[in-house]
Amino acid sequence: MRKTDLFDIIAAHTPAEKMKRYIRDRNTTVDLSIKRLQELTHEAMNSVIHSHWKSFNDHIVKLEHEFWTNEGVQEEASLDG
Repeated sequence: MRKTDLFDIIAAHTPAEKMKRYIRDRNTTVDLSIKRLQELTHEAMNSVIHSHWKSFNDHIVKLEHEFWTNEGVQEEASLDG
């Protein structure tokens, strides 16, 4: 996994997708001030239920473990070669 893949993982996962949809549905005008964006972001974060956040966290922990396992293997291989 490359570090650039992290954005794709986050963007495709349920909490981020739900927050994006929440903000998009409530942004009825194209003119969105920073203050309004902050308000909508906080509302969106609160609208995502706990189980979605837990699922997201569990998924990231699993990917982190896989990343460090693979990094260790690659590092050992480069030291041996």
